Parts: sequence; C-alpha cells; structure tokens
Amino acid sequence: MSSDPGEPHSDASEPALDGRLDSWKEIAAHLRRSVRSARRWEKEEGLPVRRHLHDKRDSVYAYRVELDAWLESRGAKLNDQNGVEAIAAALADPQAVDPPANVEAPEPVSEARLVRKTSRKAALLAASSCLVLVAAAAWISNRSSRAASEIATLPFQARDWVLVAVFENRTGDPTLDGMLDYALERELSNSRHVNVVPRERVVDVLRLMRKPSDSRVDAALGREICLRDGGIRTILTGRIEQVGSKYPLSVSLVDPRTGTAFASFTEEAAGKDQIQEAVRRGSRAVREILGEAPALVRANEGKLLNVTTPSLLALRLYSQADHLIAEGKNAAAEELLKQAVAEDPEFASAHIHLAFAIHNQVRPKEQFLPEAEIAYRLSDRTSERERYFIRGSYFQLSGRTKEAIAAYEALLSLYPDHYWAANNLVALYVALGRTEDAMRSYVRNAELRPKSFPAVHSAACNLARFGQDPAQVRLYVQRAQDLVSPELEAEGISAFYVAWAVAWQELFPAYERWLEGDAAGALAIATRFAEKARSMPSQRQELAFRELGHFFMAAGRLRSAEELFGRLTEPAFSLAMVSLQRGDRQELRRLSLELVARSYEVDPNIGFFLVRTGLGESAQRVLAMNERKPIEPGLLRALRGEVAMARGRTAEATDELKKSQESADIFGKMSFFLGAESLASALARQGDDEGAVRVLERASRQKSPAVFLWMSNGGFWTRNQFLLARQYRKAGRVADAQRIESELTKLLAVADPDHPIVVGLKRLQSAPTQAANRAASLAR
Repeated sequence: MSSDPGEPHSDASEPALDGRLDSWKEIAAHLRRSVRSARRWEKEEGLPVRRHLHDKRDSVYAYRVELDAWLESRGAKLNDQNGVEAIAAALADPQAVDPPANVEAPEPVSEARLVRKTSRKAALLAASSCLVLVAAAAWISNRSSRAASEIATLPFQARDWVLVAVFENRTGDPTLDGMLDYALERELSNSRHVNVVPRERVVDVLRLMRKPSDSRVDAALGREICLRDGGIRTILTGRIEQVGSKYPLSVSLVDPRTGTAFASFTEEAAGKDQIQEAVRRGSRAVREILGEAPALVRANEGKLLNVTTPSLLALRLYSQADHLIAEGKNAAAEELLKQAVAEDPEFASAHIHLAFAIHNQVRPKEQFLPEAEIAYRLSDRTSERERYFIRGSYFQLSGRTKEAIAAYEALLSLYPDHYWAANNLVALYVALGRTEDAMRSYVRNAELRPKSFPAVHSAACNLARFGQDPAQVRLYVQRAQDLVSPELEAEGISAFYVAWAVAWQELFPAYERWLEGDAAGALAIATRFAEKARSMPSQRQELAFRELGHFFMAAGRLRSAEELFGRLTEPAFSLAMVSLQRGDRQELRRLSLELVARSYEVDPNIGFFLVRTGLGESAQRVLAMNERKPIEPGLLRALRGEVAMARGRTAEATDELKKSQESADIFGKMSFFLGAESLASALARQGDDEGAVRVLERASRQKSPAVFLWMSNGGFWTRNQFLLARQYRKAGRVADAQRIESELTKLLAVADPDHPIVVGLKRLQSAPTQAANRAASLAR
C-alpha cells in the first residue's frame, strides 16, 4: 500500500476491496469529491480520516463504513454547501474527480485564465506557508483550547458516560492485544469528570443483542452498544503501531449518533516500556477534550505517577480475571491472579482481587486474608480510586464493617460510577440495618447497569421489601419486566434466578392488593397467574408454583398451597411449612425427619421444625453441622436459641434469641418470625408481658420484608400478628387487639374456613358476647 498521500494506489480507480481506502485519492473517489474537498472536510467537518505515522511524514487511510456514516449524517448540509463549490474545486485541483451528477458542468476555461489562476495559486501557497507555521505553533501550545472548541459539537456533561472500544494492535506483538484500551480505561477511571462504562453494562447490552459476553467490542460494535444503551455519550477508538523502536498511539473520540470522530490525537512512546506513560498522556488529553478543567486534571496527575503495575502481562492477566470474577468464575480467576502477582509482586489491585476470588469460593479466612493484607500495605502506591477500594475491601474481608463502609462511601463520593464499591456497600448496609442507605445503593446499581436484568430486578425487589415509595417500586418492576426475554438464560444468567424473578414480578400486583387489605382482588391475580404457570416450561413452572404456594399461605389458603407444593420436584421443605402453619405436629415431624435423612448438608431452617416436634437432639445435630458454615449470623443465633430453649437452658436461649432479633440479615425471614414467637413465649412465661409485646411489635413492623422476600413469608407474619393480638388482650389493650384482629380478618377473607388463625379470630371475637351472656345469667 502507498505511504505517500500523493502517490497513486496500484489501481487508483478502484477503492480497496476490504473496505479500507489507503490514499487521499481513494477517499476522494469514494466521496465523489476532489482531494481538496476531502482534505477540507477533514479539517472543518470532522471527516473520519486516519493516519499512519512515519519518521518524517504520515500517510492517510479511511474506512468506507465510517465515511458512509459520516456522509449520512452530514450529507444534506454538504450538498447545499458544495454543489457549486465542487465545480470550482474540480478546476483548481488537478486531482479532482468528476463533479456530482446533479451539478451543471462549467463552461470551458481559456488557457490565459488557467495561467493567471496558477500564478495566483502559487502566491497563495507562499503566503499560506507562513500561516501554517504560525498555526502549527499555536496548535502545539493550545491543544487543549482547540480541543475545547471542537467539543462544542458534542454536549458532554460532567459524569457523562464514555465507552472505550478495543484498540487495534498493528505492532505484531500479541502481548499488547487488549492492553491499551484496558490501560486507558483504568487511567480515565481516575477522573471525577468522566464516567467509564463498566464491562458489566456492556455485557448487559451484548446479551440483548444475542452476542457472547466476551465479544470483541470494536468501533462498529461499540457504536451499536451505545445506540442501544441510549445513555453513552461518546466512544474512544484507537490503534497502536510500531515504527522502529517507537510506538505511536492514536486515539479518536467518536460521536455514536453519527459515527464520526469529533476529535483525535496521537501520543508516541519512545519504547515499549514507555507505553503506559503514553497512555496516561492520552488519558489527560481525552479528559481535557471532554471538558474537564486542566487544573483538575493536573491536580489529580500527581496521584497517578505510580501506576498500579509496570507489567503489561500482569495487567492483561488481571483484566481477564476481573471479567471472570464478574461472571462468578472465581476458581479460574484465582489461577490468573496468582500469575499476575508472580509477575508483579507489588500489584496491589491483583492481590485484593485474589483475596476476593478465594473468599468467594467460601474458603477459610486464613487463605484469603493474607492477600488482602498485602494489598492494604501496597495501597498507598496506587491511584486514589484504587486505594479507597482496596481499603474498603480489606476492612470488609477482615470483618471491620464500619471502617469498610467509610472507605466505600468515600470512594463513591469521588467516583459514583464504581460498580463494585456500590455492590459491596449494599450488603454492609443491610447487615447494619441501614435500610435507606441500602436502598440508595440498589438504585445506584440499577442506574449504573440499566440493561442488567439482575440489577434492575434487585432494585425493584428490595425497594418493595423495605416499603419504599410504591411509584418508584412500580417503575423498577416495569423496567425489569421490559428486560425479560428468552435470551436471558442463554447469556449466562441463572435460569433459576430468572424463573424466580419472573414469578415474583407476576405476583407483585397481587401482594400489593393483599397489603391494601383487598384479599379477593389479590387472589384473582394469583389465580390467573396459576393458570398461566400450568403451561410454562418445567423449571419456570416449578418456581412459579413455589412462589404461588407462598402467596396462598399468606392468604390462608393452605389446601391450595399444599396442592401446588405437592407438584414440586422436592416438596418436603415447603410441605413442612404448611404443616407448621396448620398445626399438624405429626406431619411436621415426619417431613422434618425425611429432610434430615435425605442429605448430609442439612438446611439450618430444618432445625426450627425439629424443635417444634420435640426432636431437640436432632436439632442440636443440625446446628452443629451449620456452625462451621459462613451463613447468616442472625439465623445461627436464632437456631442456637431454639435449641437451648428445647434443652431447658432458658437464660442462654433468651439471650441468643434477643441478639438474633437485632440481626438485620434475617428481617422478614422465617427464622426471624419463629424466633420472635419463641422469645415472646419465653418472656411471657417469665412474667414479662411488656417484653413479649415489644418483641411481637417489632415483628409486626416486618410486613413488607416478609411479603416481598424471595419465597414470601407473609404466612409467618400473620401468625405473629395473631399472637400479638392475644398478648394485647392479656395486657388489657383491647382496642389495639381489635385493630389487629380487624386487619387479619381482611387479609384472611379468602382463607380456608378451618385455618387456625381464622378459627382463633372467631373465638376472640365471640368472647365478649359469651362474657356478656354469663354476666346476664349471673344477674338473674
């Protein structure tokens, strides 16, 4: 191919067959304009022309698809401006092509006129040479100012999104594949002005496009991702080449709406070991082009002098492992991260990722904490963004929850787009019962990944669970429903998760009705869904029947729940819950023993069933099996309390149950409500009726968490409410008891007639009449 813009291609009449045009002549021919017009369009209209850099000069090339997209967006304007101008350009430029077909040909020009024109042209060229020198000096000293004027065509605002596409590697060195774009992403992530689109968000859109999650996101695919996402402002594309010992790195900023580059520049590395520094300079240029104040860029520059790693190989291994962790492939990520830290033992971010990869495999603290400690010691040598994340992660893995929260909050105040910090913060907030903060984090995650079904559904589910604004909950429920498609499972999202989430969304309006006291309306919605579920594929049907069974338990229709649970592949646990709510001690005992005998790994919740059937020793064995597992602290405390109560250790049982009731990780769950029942009963036996009331009142406030959890526990909430009504009557608080009884009557309006709470309510409501009759009889 030609390296000279004026030298003809081997066949100047035909553009390159591979879609690439390798000279001004080919570019102009494709545009059906003169070379002069093409060059002017590059200068004034952003024509997407690329350059090869050489020792003394450069050569140009372009891609047809980019030129066509540019013409489509600018064509009408250019036709208006250049219709007549093209005729003059054809006369003035010896490389001009034929004028457009719709332009009338000019009259012949005399030889004398051509001579005068040539002389005038020579004079103009001489004058322009001086201007070029002046302009070049101005460009060198005012690049950021020029960039700022070019950006006027793209309304980029602070914290707008930028997608970094895969850079083209023309060096022939495979170790540079994927390195430049990843390194640039990392450098840009330190900006407080630019938000870099996280890989998770890209994968969300790839899934909707039915493309593999590891698809190579080049300029063309990147543009489609931006258009589908709708919230990404610009794409960064680029390439790296090798010219002798030098490595020119070219970067273009592309407007995804038009596909045209509105700014471009080149940074050169003197050698391979200087590439990282060239990337940093490129990051600085991008930030200034996108409107970040140079003073802010410089202020942050000092913090970036010590990069995370000087090793490109370690960086490549780390980036691959990062993607694997996001996909839940922690064992594979661990192997890559071990290689990364072997390559660069001071690679702090690789050490903290390695700690998480081990921790996520539920391995002992002794295996992952040393890696976290190394990362923490090295964190002062990293960027601000990395430092706060490493500190937060170290504190989290060490069990220092409050310090972890402080570090993550500091990080997010500076860089709101840090997905993993926001994600980790949610679990910490929930553990401490900081509901409002947790809700903001769920919303932040959903906004960071608007095309992610899990992120959006999680926001909907948890906003509903914690009783947030109903309008906001409905918004996220609708967004999640809009993302449901047959491809969700094919793209790696758990089929189990999708099936449950879809069932939850279908039943969401039924639970809304139920919470409002409209039991009949709720039942109608659930019944329609049950008919729909009968024709679902097997796994979706299984989860639908399970969710429906829990709804029917909340509504008091235990026979309907039992019928649906009986269709499950493994129905014993669900049927045990029905037996517990029905008060069938013998059936509960049979099912509990079946569950224990079925597997060595026994669900700790089975221990609650065993205690209630008098099988305290079996419950003790279940507790011992689970003491060594990393499960919810509140669940373990509640089970310890239940077992201690069954074995007559009342003081120990009361202490454990009280502590379990303060554990936010089990709010709204079966273990919370059964623990509340046991604790209230124990306090009442000790004569502490007020304490019993306080315990049940706390459980009463868990209505929304109970209903909107995975596998709703509304049925256990109604049990607690009935016990609270009885306790109120015992304490002489009749009005409070009647208020609860009235609410339960509405919620159980469609319940089975023999439901224990329905029967109990009838007895309570008939008690005043019976007492009045007895009083009248005595008076006679």
